[in-house]
Amino acid sequence: MLYRAVGRQVQVNGGDADSAADALAACRFDDRLLEDPALRNEAVGGLASRVSVHPAVRAALKERQAAFARQPGGALLDGRDIGTVIAPDADAKLFHNGACGYPGAAPLCRNAGAGREGFF
Repeated sequence: MLYRAVGRQVQVNGGDADSAADALAACRFDDRLLEDPALRNEAVGGLASRVSVHPAVRAALKERQAAFARQPGGALLDGRDIGTVIAPDADAKLFHNGACGYPGAAPLCRNAGAGREGFF
């Protein structure tokens, strides 16, 4: 959602998603923007793809997420690369590999049903 928020903020600012400067400025969006229903529309998805190509945007969002993870009291984050890139030194990490009912989760569910721990 963060890249979508940056794309939406570029749009709100009247900027150009292909401009690294406009996209970087949009990284300072207010957290309330994450509640904007427009983040889910196709046009904003396209803007997210365009702003994500800028290395400065990727670096700014990485730092924003890392700062969120370091907040007093901790944080719960979800997503690819959170445990390895955003918060590699986190005190605790939980990895979810699927829920029972999905084909890939069958071995884990069988082990859990038998009272055994297991990874697949």
